[in-house]
Amino acid sequence: MVVLLLSMVKRFVDLMIKAVGAEQYMLSVHLLQWLALFLDN
Repeated sequence: MVVLLLSMVKRFVDLMIKAVGAEQYMLSVHLLQWLALFLDN
């Protein structure tokens, strides 16, 4: 279940990189890390 979710997130991130470029990608990485921390708690 978690692996499927991670692969979906990775595919989404790959699409985002192509769509908006590296600067927005770095921002979304920080956002995903925050989200992961939030979901952990």
